[in-house]
Amino acid sequence: MEKIGKWNRVHRNDVGPTRYFWQHEDDPELLGYIQLQGKRNGEPDPKFLNRIESLKGLDHPNILNLLDYDLEAERPYMVTELCRGGNP
Repeated sequence: MEKIGKWNRVHRNDVGPTRYFWQHEDDPELLGYIQLQGKRNGEPDPKFLNRIESLKGLDHPNILNLLDYDLEAERPYMVTELCRGGNP
């Protein structure tokens, strides 16, 4: 099973940015999408890091909540909640 941080890949999703659902190892009911960012010139992309910083402070019903963020093999990632009931 593929794992990023405390998140385990649980099944394929043919719609969405990452094509997989991820489940938190400590809370099986918590599912999300992971966006894993590559590096540019050996460093994390500042635009991706800024997006994480922006999402950390948002709380709005029309914006997916940021569930987690960290580094995996020195690559930043963020986990957002699933968009349930929306149009693919």
